[in-house]
Amino acid sequence: GCFQALFSCIERLLCSLNVENLVLPAAEKAESIWTKKFGFRKMSRERLLKYQRDFQLTIFKGTSMLEKKVQCLPE
Repeated sequence: GCFQALFSCIERLLCSLNVENLVLPAAEKAESIWTKKFGFRKMSRERLLKYQRDFQLTIFKGTSMLEKKVQCLPE
């Protein structure tokens, strides 16, 4: 509950900064938490390659890259 409230605040802040997508590396064991509780989805290989071309990414061994469209929710 507490982390979900914190994450909601972070998402509102990102929205106010006009951030469109949130990308994160998730450990295999934690991937289901990010996808089921926070609405992330596993990034396709093509999408990951596009991000790597356009942005500086750090990818850790044993992780999956996840992404989520930042939702602008009312407070």
